Amino acid sequence: MNLFDQLPCAVLHTDDDGKIIQMNAELLRILGPASPVRPGALMDQLLPPASRIFLQTHVWPMLLREGAAREIYLHLRAGDATRIPVMVNASRGSDGAHPGYTWVLFVARERSLFEADLIKARNRAEAGTRALEVNDHFTHAIADLSGRALAFLDLSTHCHFSNARFAALLGDHRANLEHGAWPALIEPGSRAIHKAALEQALTGAAPSSAALTVALAGRPAWSVRYLSSRSKAGILDGCFLVEQRHIATL
Repeated sequence: MNLFDQLPCAVLHTDDDGKIIQMNAELLRILGPASPVRPGALMDQLLPPASRIFLQTHVWPMLLREGAAREIYLHLRAGDATRIPVMVNASRGSDGAHPGYTWVLFVARERSLFEADLIKARNRAEAGTRALEVNDHFTHAIADLSGRALAFLDLSTHCHFSNARFAALLGDHRANLEHGAWPALIEPGSRAIHKAALEQALTGAAPSSAALTVALAGRPAWSVRYLSSRSKAGILDGCFLVEQRHIATL
């Protein structure tokens, strides 16, 4: 048994053209008895098409330029046509009789499984993002079709959602709402009553049946009610601002 066969990892030695000069026992074991690849064959025959292309376009140029390549991720093609993920180190050298390149291969199934899990997780995240985008589009479309101004205010009365009618009623005030709480936009004369109604909605109390007039500087007046919002778990998470009737039209 030569030194190659005593090594606990797969090793092969090729000449400068990629022809296999030696393969050790561990590499033959990994490939399986059905593999036809033996010394004298080209190294390309060990690889499936994608790895073969990467070998020719990236690995060989690196070896010719630098004399070594480290931690290259490839796949072997076993005798039963299964793909075996491997990490490859290669360097210029000699097996004692033939100059060329020595290749050391480490089976990397755990890395392959980890990468597969990452890809699945990424695909799930992308699918979730697409679903949220569709849901957001649907929600805005339904809200716009309602014909009423609608908005969602969080527990600090900042707006997280509004429809086109709400934006039209606010006009230039919409930009101010992005940086501040809703009550700050309302004119001082009616701000207190809106704050009280908001506090009632944000504590989960039964809403008042009376609609409140919204007066914004330079804009037509309109009326609104505040309705409590709860999450699926029943936790109070904000309130909806719902237009009740048009006091004036735009």
